[in-house]
Amino acid sequence: MRGNTISRKVLNESDLIKILQKYNYDIIDCATLSIEEQIKQFSEAKNIIILNGAAISNLLFVPDAINVIEIRSNLDGNFSRKINLNNRFNLYLFEKTIKVGQKLRKDIIFDILTIKKLVEDKKIFNISYFF
Repeated sequence: MRGNTISRKVLNESDLIKILQKYNYDIIDCATLSIEEQIKQFSEAKNIIILNGAAISNLLFVPDAINVIEIRSNLDGNFSRKINLNNRFNLYLFEKTIKVGQKLRKDIIFDILTIKKLVEDKKIFNISYFF
């Protein structure tokens, strides 16, 4: 889904959303929010699951000591690590993805059961999922 993007779609994102809704997670499309609304959402978040992309820059506004799970492919940069100044938040990189297609910026499918296990093992509940 990833909003209305034409590339780097997450082909099984709706499956993840169904799982996250069972844990009462908020699903937030940053493309539909103003900059001010994005800052407000990120600054008030308890924990976050986020897809690698432009919304990562909003991690500058998160509270200290929250948990952030970044879903990414292995070609993505390390922007979230750079934003995590002085290890302000707990960053978990989720890279169990499969790339699909012929384009340079491929669509991905991620391992839903593994991300569910990560959420449960780390007890990262009541979070916001940003795409």
